[in-house]
Amino acid sequence: MQQLDSHAQWKVEQVKVAYEELLSALMQSYSKLIQFARRNNISESINPEDIGILVTQTLHRV
Repeated sequence: MQQLDSHAQWKVEQVKVAYEELLSALMQSYSKLIQFARRNNISESINPEDIGILVTQTLHRV
């Protein structure tokens, strides 16, 4: 948490690493959510294009 709190002093490489880690976690989470929905016959209410837009907009705000 302290590292995240000090983001104002991050170098470019630290930002790249954090970006990739966050993107990976979000995509993995989305994938697991879709798998859960399919296993439990829950209709998917968000498609891959929508999640791409959400991820892009969210990461650009960071």
